[in-house]
Amino acid sequence: MGMAKPRKSDAPDTEAVLSQARAHVADLKAKQVAHDLARDAALLADDKAGVERAEANAATTVKEIERAERRMALLEEKAQAELRQRQERAWEEAVEHAAALFRERDAHGEELARHLAAAVLAFQKMTAANAAAQAGWQFDFADNGACLFGRLMTTAVQNEMYRLSGVEVEQFDGLQFPGAQCPTPFTDKRASSVRPLVDRLHEATAWAVAKMRATPMRVLPIAAPVPEQPPEPAASVGPIAAEQPLPPSEPAAAEAEAAPKADARKLEFAFFVRMANTRTAEEKTFEVLLTPEDVEEASLDGLGPFGPRGRQIALRRACDIAGADFVFRPGQIFANLARLDKSLNAA
Repeated sequence: MGMAKPRKSDAPDTEAVLSQARAHVADLKAKQVAHDLARDAALLADDKAGVERAEANAATTVKEIERAERRMALLEEKAQAELRQRQERAWEEAVEHAAALFRERDAHGEELARHLAAAVLAFQKMTAANAAAQAGWQFDFADNGACLFGRLMTTAVQNEMYRLSGVEVEQFDGLQFPGAQCPTPFTDKRASSVRPLVDRLHEATAWAVAKMRATPMRVLPIAAPVPEQPPEPAASVGPIAAEQPLPPSEPAAAEAEAAPKADARKLEFAFFVRMANTRTAEEKTFEVLLTPEDVEEASLDGLGPFGPRGRQIALRRACDIAGADFVFRPGQIFANLARLDKSLNAA
């Protein structure tokens, strides 16, 4: 069996060997100094043999110093190379550690991006439903805060972001979520003091529903029955009398009697509804024509097809036409008066 090779861990440390080599060179140089002193002493004593012996010893020591310095130089190069390798390994480990953190950051960022996309879509749908509910009912200006209408809904979302990410008063090294806003920056900056958005939404809905139920309903009069016309007597059978000319004073009345009367059932009540695609940001305007049944239903609130109930029906029809990817743009619903005017002239 051959002798096993020493493990790498068993190899002598270059730094230790280099330290020994440096100490050996220092000893040799001290020895050389001793030889020089001995030669000088022999010269003073006129000891020729002693001078020759000291010079021979000095020459031998010089050669030993040269060999030791060459070995020390090689060891220094080796130690320098090993130090460079350790530096490179440490550098690579530091880079890899930071790179791993960056990859972790990217993974969380991808997760955040997915959540943000879902959050933006949910926000668009939430505000669209909010705006549609507001458009279909006559709320007072004082109800905006309680119902979280318009910009107040955006502020409520910012407050929720602060509640979830805001730092406490005694902390200064935390990062808040972009767009987060403290509702009470001058009195209470604690994130825990912010009321949850879900609770505020439920309270706003309860307020709006209670306000709508408390609004008095207009009482509509019952339409008077149309009086029945007595049947005309049957004409006697006989020769058809010639048509008599109208007297000179009656032609205008006859024309008015003969002209067709406007039929309210032929009037067209339409709306323009502006909507946006949540996927492509495309904006489209949809025209919604109320059916006779829609007009009858919309008139039950006492304000007619262009009133709040009519807008509610038009918004519902527009959502059905546009599809799930489209949401209502706040305030973007308008009565198509030109179409109504055209139908009036046609009737």
